[in-house]
Formats: sequence, C-alpha cells, structure tokens
Amino acid sequence: MGTVLIALYVTMLLYIVIVYGGIVKLLGKCRIRTFFAKVMPAALNAFGTCSSSATRPISKRCADELGVPNEISALALPLGATINMDAVSVVMSFMIVFFANACGVEISFSMLAVVLLSNTLLSIGAPGVPGSAIASFAALATIAGLPAGVMGVYISINTLCDMGDTCCNVLGDLACAVAMKETVNLEDKQASEQAE
Repeated sequence: MGTVLIALYVTMLLYIVIVYGGIVKLLGKCRIRTFFAKVMPAALNAFGTCSSSATRPISKRCADELGVPNEISALALPLGATINMDAVSVVMSFMIVFFANACGVEISFSMLAVVLLSNTLLSIGAPGVPGSAIASFAALATIAGLPAGVMGVYISINTLCDMGDTCCNVLGDLACAVAMKETVNLEDKQASEQAE
C-alpha cells in the first residue's frame, strides 16, 4: 500500500506542477517560483488540516500577497473550496483502478468512462471537510462492482490520501485566482463607475 501512496503523491505533484504551474505562468503571468513560495502557508495548512474550508482565511492572505484583488479572491476562493475538487477526482480514479486490480475485478473501458463521469460529479458535490471522500468512494466502488471489503482498507488510508488532495485543491483555487487577476478586467469596470 505504501507504493500506491507514493505513486499517488507523485501523480498529484506532477499535476500541481504541470497544470497549476501552467495556469499560473501562462494565464496568470506570474513566476511559478514566486507563486509556490507565497502560497506555501495555505498549502501546508491544507495538508495538515485536510480541510479546504478551514484553509480559506490563509488562502485569502496568500492571494492578497500575490496581488489578487478582493473582488476576485472573495469569489474564487470560497467557490473553489466548494466545487474545485479535481484532486479528489484524481485520487478516486486512482483508487478505483488500484482496488479493481487488487481484487481481480475487470473494469471495461465503458465502465471506466461511467466511473470517471460519476467521479467528476461526486467530487464537485464533496464538502471541503476531512473525510468527505469516503462517501464518494463508497458510491464509486459500488458502481465499479468492487467487493464491500475494500471500504475498510480505503478508510484506513483515507487521511493520507486526503492530506495530499486537499493541498492540491487549495493550490488550484489560488492558481485560478491568480489567473483571474490577469484575465478579468476590473480597471474598466472601476473607471466606468467613477465616470458615472
């Protein structure tokens, strides 16, 4: 199981660097090194608490340090803490395939597509609190036809998975806020309000 967790963390690290680093660099026009240095307090708090909702005040402070206007961070961070659960989706897909292989359950491509679609919908509805992925995994395991015994194994490692995916989700919220800072034109709105 340790090898699976290492592979999962490497996958999330690559996802953070490639996807979020790309968003920050290309859309946010921010140096990747600067971004990761300034968001480290939020990332570490998310890793320790397993709660993106509990990390929101620290995320707000990090967004302020990155120069994200209050109008953007006040919308992007709470919304992201609620529906930006892409790392949960990665973890659930990873775990379903792992447990299917471990139990000898064959998953066809059509079943995998159903699991991925269900996974996406379930991850959007997952609350930003510790242990919220357990209910999602139970639903996905049933859809994939896994035996009920895998739930006990998954619950025993859920916190270790939750630490990494919460950290990843919080970094995604901040990366999107930085990208919105460059793509949303607030100056024109403020100028038109002042002209009136």
